[in-house]
Amino acid sequence: MADDDPITAFAIPPSKWALSDEDPHADPGPSPRPTPSQVGSPKADASAERAPLLGGDFSPSAPPLPSSHEPYMGTLPSSQEPYAGPLPSGQAPYEGAAKQAPLPPPPPFRDVGPAVIAPSSYSGWCFGICVFNAAAVAMLVCLASGAAGASSASFGGAFGGCYVLYLALCFCSPSGRALRNVMSQRELDAYVHRLRHARPVVEATIQCYHYETRHRRESHTDKDGNRHHRHVRYTERVNTHFARERWAYAWSRDVSGPPVYQPHLAALRVRIKAVQDFTGAGARAAFDAWRESFFWRNARDAYQERSCKMTVPGLEGYVMLQRDEGRGLLSPGWHFAASLCLLGGIYEAAVVGEVPTTKWLLVKQLHA
Repeated sequence: MADDDPITAFAIPPSKWALSDEDPHADPGPSPRPTPSQVGSPKADASAERAPLLGGDFSPSAPPLPSSHEPYMGTLPSSQEPYAGPLPSGQAPYEGAAKQAPLPPPPPFRDVGPAVIAPSSYSGWCFGICVFNAAAVAMLVCLASGAAGASSASFGGAFGGCYVLYLALCFCSPSGRALRNVMSQRELDAYVHRLRHARPVVEATIQCYHYETRHRRESHTDKDGNRHHRHVRYTERVNTHFARERWAYAWSRDVSGPPVYQPHLAALRVRIKAVQDFTGAGARAAFDAWRESFFWRNARDAYQERSCKMTVPGLEGYVMLQRDEGRGLLSPGWHFAASLCLLGGIYEAAVVGEVPTTKWLLVKQLHA
């Protein structure tokens, strides 16, 4: 179940996209004129003019001139008269520049995107769904056959609790979340386009609290019917202060990798995760200063729960890419029906378990 981590990403060190603290929209101005030391010496580069382009020894295309530098008056190595016979097809000789049919434009190149994990029917979520599914079916059979006997009421309560947990696993699992967002390739491309142009929100929260010791009186009756009272001492958490604040950064840009495109797969489960990055060390220092200042200003009790995360509006953690227009068994309706009919374990292992998975990182670079 560790795969169901929240779609948040804390600050990470500057990655390979890290650039200097400059505004990319600013006018760079005229480039300085290179100095002679940067251009190089013409004598030093003279040997490069005689270097072959494709390798091998240098061989001039014409015989060398005599030492007196007179024009070369010799005959061509293979002197012959130009061809003057009729053309094979009897057509007029071609005059003018060669006319060639325009080449068709090359097909648009689309990277296949991130690596794909091979499908596997066994996972932590699948195992949990199958266990609670089998337990619920066994309890239902016992209740239907009357094998529970006098304890049918307790069996009914246990079946209800097991059935609720089973449904929660079915609909909160990665497969259930992905099947609520079934998209075609065109819909997924439009969805990724919106995520790339979405402005991220960086938010910090703090919850201050302390513990208090309290007393209460409890009563209980023993097996002989005598009623007893006792005082119980317990500790209770008390929340005292809560604060939330957004970071007002200057601008952001998307530096994500290639989108998801796997033309040879009929279905693909896509895990989308947002990652926070910075344009340079200055932006990272400004973010750290804002975060520590917020926590320091709102630390008003003995204990605090601190959180700082980046969210992207409209981001869904899981998406199911389905290229078949008919959708087939990979649809929210089939998943809902199989879960209600106590067939969620079979559906998870036999249908969803055969779909490969990929993970795409939505990287947002922030500048202070």
